[in-house]
Amino acid sequence: MSNTSRKPKHSPGGTGGQYDYKSHDISDLPVLNNPKSKRNRISLYNELDSHDKQWRWLASNLRATQPGLSADYRDQPVCTPEQEMALVEQALGSNDQPGPLVRELNKFLLNVSDAQREAERYLFERLAGLRQAIAIDPTRCYSPQLVASAVKAPVKIQRVLRLPPWNLTEHKMRVGLRYQQRVQQWQIDHHTRGLPPSHIRDQLWDENMMEFINDKIVRGVSFGGGMRLSDGRNANPHTKRPDSVKRLPDGRVYNGRKDFEVMFKRGQQVLRGERVNDLLSAGVEQKVEVQEDIPSIGVEPSAEAKLDLQALFNEVFAKDLDRKKVAKSLHLNPKMVEQWHNEWMMQNSDA
Repeated sequence: MSNTSRKPKHSPGGTGGQYDYKSHDISDLPVLNNPKSKRNRISLYNELDSHDKQWRWLASNLRATQPGLSADYRDQPVCTPEQEMALVEQALGSNDQPGPLVRELNKFLLNVSDAQREAERYLFERLAGLRQAIAIDPTRCYSPQLVASAVKAPVKIQRVLRLPPWNLTEHKMRVGLRYQQRVQQWQIDHHTRGLPPSHIRDQLWDENMMEFINDKIVRGVSFGGGMRLSDGRNANPHTKRPDSVKRLPDGRVYNGRKDFEVMFKRGQQVLRGERVNDLLSAGVEQKVEVQEDIPSIGVEPSAEAKLDLQALFNEVFAKDLDRKKVAKSLHLNPKMVEQWHNEWMMQNSDA
């Protein structure tokens, strides 16, 4: 992780994790209470947001002002954004010694940078929910001890990857993890860092899927629904329609392997796009950490995705950032980035 001074996202005045926290009083906020039902809590959150979205960050709201039924937290200090960021970074660990959640995510994402980003995203979302729940409860305090407990609590990666941008079911995540391991082994056996051909990946997916399903059947446990082979057939051998093939709206055969790779790639693009946005918002002094990670599973970016990336790199060139480090951080082909740079130089040669 970077040593640059940072604070949590979504805070007042924050852009890409960089901001200054300033507490102030808001006298016209609705009376804070703690509704029992989720619907009423959401209604209260929306009402508070309509007045001022900074209510979640006001120290006066995050401090306990009344004793609770089982404990009194009125003497506890409120965790500052700086303390929160330090606790999150401590939980994430370093590149050499990543924290537990980063290690678990890296088994699936196969990329330390992506694992750190996803772990950070999840922890901040967890703390955001905790913060706003405490802000409407006068008996609780958003203390450093509570934040430390929240970021260190064990988390199953299935819980993380079922959320956007991954949207993976637990079973598809487990199948995908084994599939990626098979792809890695194929790369080792063939002394290459490139992906296997499409038909080989289909074969690896199908073999892996059937092993997964058969293992579940032997052990008498559920393997979930919607598990599809590369030819669109249901992987469940006990299905009532074994020859039924799932098709896409345009009539093409649904490929379970392609569907997983697209979902995985989409998640990667979101994470890496956030990393570049954070980089650009930090200015030319920001240093990019370079990871020598295992190549990620995924397909070559589409023409549309390349256009978006090229537009993003035009900002990198304009800000005179180190394009080689940015390219490595995003695992992009350096020759492609150099071509973009040459085009940018030609377009701006008369400027």
